[in-house]
Amino acid sequence: MYSTELSICGEIKLRVEQNLLSKETAVERVSQDLFARAIAGAVRAMARATTGCRREFLVSSNAEAARLAAQEPGTAAIAGEIAASIYGLGVLAAHIEDEPNNTTRFWVLGRQSVPPSGATRRRS
Repeated sequence: MYSTELSICGEIKLRVEQNLLSKETAVERVSQDLFARAIAGAVRAMARATTGCRREFLVSSNAEAARLAAQEPGTAAIAGEIAASIYGLGVLAAHIEDEPNNTTRFWVLGRQSVPPSGATRRRS
C-alpha cells in the first residue's frame, strides 16, 4: 500500500487498441513474435493470425516488445500505433485485441482539491 499527500482530481479512460507491428511487410515474413505479458487479451487473435510462429513472452511491456521488434528482423510485436510510430514499425494487423471495449483508467493526481464533476461553484 502506498501513501501520498496527493488527491485524485480527475480520471482519464483510454481505449486499449493492440496491433501486430513489424519492420516486415507481411505477416508471412514474421518468424518470431514477442508478446508483452500485460496484453494477454490479444493472444487468441494473434494465434489465429500467426499460425506457425514461435511465441515468446520475454518482455515487460508492449513498448519494449516494439523496441525489440524494430531491432530484430523477422520479429513482430503487439503494441499500439504510437509504438509503431516511435520505433518505425508498420502495422501488419490492426485492432487485434480480443476485447474491443477494453479501456485503461488513469487517475490524475494533484495537490489541489477539485469539486465533483457537474457540481457548481459558489461565487464570492
